Amino acid sequence: MRTDTDRVIAELAAVHDRLAAALYTVDSHQTHALLRGGEPRGATARLWSGVDVGRLWSGFVAVRAVLDRLRDLGGRHRDADAARILAAFVPVDPLDGLPDLPPAAFLADLERQCAEAVDALDRIGAARTALTERVIELDTALEAAVAAHHRLGADHAATTGPLQQRLQQVYGEALHDPLTVDEAAWSALRDELARTVRRLSELAALRVALPGRLTRLDALLDALAAAEQRARQTRATAVAKIADPGCPTWPTSTTGGRPRSPPSSATPTRSTWTAGRPSTGASPSSTGTWSPPSPPPRTGSPRPAVCSTGARSCAAGWRRTGRRRSGSTASRSPA
Repeated sequence: MRTDTDRVIAELAAVHDRLAAALYTVDSHQTHALLRGGEPRGATARLWSGVDVGRLWSGFVAVRAVLDRLRDLGGRHRDADAARILAAFVPVDPLDGLPDLPPAAFLADLERQCAEAVDALDRIGAARTALTERVIELDTALEAAVAAHHRLGADHAATTGPLQQRLQQVYGEALHDPLTVDEAAWSALRDELARTVRRLSELAALRVALPGRLTRLDALLDALAAAEQRARQTRATAVAKIADPGCPTWPTSTTGGRPRSPPSSATPTRSTWTAGRPSTGASPSSTGTWSPPSPPPRTGSPRPAVCSTGARSCAAGWRRTGRRRSGSTASRSPA
């Protein structure tokens, strides 16, 4: 028949088994191995300072001895002896720093401390994992920078060497205290790596596109040279035309007026002029032919003697002027 003593011993045994599993988790935790071999600093050191795995194992050994005593009880006084053991403090070494508690409370306190140790290890481990991911990200950027240098055919040591040293320095500082990461240093290094990779990628793209650009530039230079040649030829033609326009030179009046028109067949003779002399200031010339009166003097600069619009337009103008004057003279002749 199961007694109260058996039930209490079974409950203590279950807590003992959970404590053993928790201690195994603490010992086999990857972060625990890293903390034992390193020197935690800052917030990581403060968090881990509250965990004493050796003390937990000492308490586990002490409570297991009590549980063995309870299991060995027998006879008529078994329940009374069990009650005395369960009410007494767990015997421990004072140097271990363990509390003076009865077995049930002692096991509960050890279980709580193991849970806190596992939680601290999990937090530190998560921080180290995030730190490793940051290092992988920056290391990938460094590899991209090295690859860009190789595409350019340049030595990458001068550019990526200092960045690699800075990465190692920042990672080494964060490795001792993953809970407190210098975000400013990481962000500055990440931005500088991104700028370096972007600049090198742009240079590599420029190198790839350079032959095509040079070809287009050569074509533009050839077109410019041809345009300059055409401009020189056009200028030479214009200079020659200005020097010799090919216009005829007509006599001009002595008073600086318009040029005289050439004689016309319709101009009246001296005999017709004297027979019916009009009341104008015109007079016959010494050769016996009539000459039109000289125009009055004009103010301002006289017109040029040579037409600048070309020989063909000048000759046409003179023909029109001569016809008009011949017609007016014929109308004045006596019937």
